[in-house]
Amino acid sequence: MKARRVVVTLGVAAAAALALRRFGVLTRLRMLILPPIVDHAWDFASSSREPNRMWSRKYAALAAVEIQEDSVIMLGDSITEGGKWQELFPDHTLHNQGISGDDTFGVLRRVDLVTRSRPRKVFVMIGTNDIGKGTAVADIIANVDELTAQISRDSPSTEIHLQSVLPRRHTRREQVAAVNAGIEQIARERQVKWVDLRELFDRGDGALDLAISPDALHLTAAGYRRWADAIAPLIEASDPTDDR
Repeated sequence: MKARRVVVTLGVAAAAALALRRFGVLTRLRMLILPPIVDHAWDFASSSREPNRMWSRKYAALAAVEIQEDSVIMLGDSITEGGKWQELFPDHTLHNQGISGDDTFGVLRRVDLVTRSRPRKVFVMIGTNDIGKGTAVADIIANVDELTAQISRDSPSTEIHLQSVLPRRHTRREQVAAVNAGIEQIARERQVKWVDLRELFDRGDGALDLAISPDALHLTAAGYRRWADAIAPLIEASDPTDDR
């Protein structure tokens, strides 16, 4: 009798799950619950040394990779790390230097991985974790400026592409806008490429399109395809120095 009850219970649960999936209830719940949790993830982050150990291990792994001068580096945090860039651009050599949880301070600590390899191009997207950690906008902008200056100085043949920080939840709208305004100004003053991705990912109110980012931070495969399509002409383009 007990076994029969278990079977019936499992059957009802399976039927309920199927119904929820069919009517999209689980998807809607996920889109309702995940964004605020992820948006405040750094408020609950562990104070242990594990994040630093993970960063150091990933840095060592990236440092062991030999990068040719005709390569393209994708530099950033988990949003960059999650992209299958080599699959998205099979005709080019791309190196994924995204590290989950990284911020502008962390990227400054590892800028040598870019400058020593002197890649053809580097695409930078960094700053959203700084926002989550409560870093002042002025400090985020100053770090991106220093990062750009170091690459320009130590690897002058590398074409720098500063990409806009992606939208997040509507609660981060003003911070993201301020950071992007600062990065755009850096690109203009440092005479490097500014890649504005906001219209591609903004759902129209300053928040990230949940259709390609259920947690309002990380992208789905469709989101990465949207991103790749936007930067494809820039990756395909020849470096102006090639014509000299």
